[in-house]
Amino acid sequence: MKEAQQIEWKQSWRDEHLRWICGFANAQGGTLAIGKNDHGQVVGVADARRLLEEIPNKVRDLLGVVVDVNLHTEAGRDWLEIVVEPYPSPISYKGEYHYRTGSTKQELKGAALDRFLLRKLGKHWDGVPVPHVGLGDLDPVAINMFRRLAARSGRVNADWLTEADAQLVDKLHLMENGYLKRAATLLFHPDPQKFTTGACVKIGFFRTDSDLLYHDVIEGGLLAQAEKTLDLLLTKYLRAGISYRGTQRTERFPVPEAALREVDGGGASSDARHREALGQVIEDADELIKTFNALLLIARLEAGTIADTAETFDLGELVRDVAELYAPVAEEAGLGLQCEAEDGVMLKANRQLIGQAIANLIDNAVKYGKPDAAESQHLRPG
Repeated sequence: MKEAQQIEWKQSWRDEHLRWICGFANAQGGTLAIGKNDHGQVVGVADARRLLEEIPNKVRDLLGVVVDVNLHTEAGRDWLEIVVEPYPSPISYKGEYHYRTGSTKQELKGAALDRFLLRKLGKHWDGVPVPHVGLGDLDPVAINMFRRLAARSGRVNADWLTEADAQLVDKLHLMENGYLKRAATLLFHPDPQKFTTGACVKIGFFRTDSDLLYHDVIEGGLLAQAEKTLDLLLTKYLRAGISYRGTQRTERFPVPEAALREVDGGGASSDARHREALGQVIEDADELIKTFNALLLIARLEAGTIADTAETFDLGELVRDVAELYAPVAEEAGLGLQCEAEDGVMLKANRQLIGQAIANLIDNAVKYGKPDAAESQHLRPG
């Protein structure tokens, strides 16, 4: 057996091992064995019976928790088993918070300590009360923007939206014991970065991985940031492809607006729109790849680099293979695809190019054919 997440071996007892017990209590619990070496072999511990009484008292007095301490004897040698249960509340050792991860013990500090304490207290970082800020510090424009968006989405009780700012903030559970929560400052304060470092959006346009051409920093409340970010992406950072249908000009962005927008109706319908938009992006990418591959093949033909790739193959077999590939696509489009290809039509050519030409014919028929129509491919010796 090896040391693991919930097992630690020590040859002798020292008071600093209380840190390991603290780490187990703050994590998933575990067992600290006293009197075993790093290989898990029993080496024995002196004064085991004294420690059997002393360790539980020290753990209780310094950590405020209760552990089971069991005495075992193996080959005439005593060793102690300290069983630590996981605790729902944070446990500290002389003001230090330790945590067992893997087979190591870590002292929690900084942001890691903040996250740990909040999780143990059942809170999230945006639910922490913030001192020195009140309702009067919030931006009424941001609150009214929330009212407008909430009314449009229909996901907030309409009666709440007609109440005063103080009542609305309270019913949104953005206050605790008279203090505004961090979420309120993010949503409604004109300068959220006073309370949350980095509470802004940064957009940059890079020519290469290291060559930044231009960038923008978007600040303010989160709702305003979302709207400004979307507007900047569509007007400055994304270039729309222009096409014409008759005299009408249309523009298509590489990423549809529905895929960019996060502040919308939400729910299942939002997920469906996002999937549809993503599907359109993938389809457009596939078309670009096909066009690129076709141009590449033409360039190779003109350069004579694939002249030696001609092979003799059964054209009928190739036609059947391509038709079989497109049959489910045609069926999904409401079309019937019939293939009549006789064996023995031998051809010496580039098989890939001929296959691509046949695929293009069927693909165009599927795209532009009318539902319930039948598309036939005939191949006979002639």
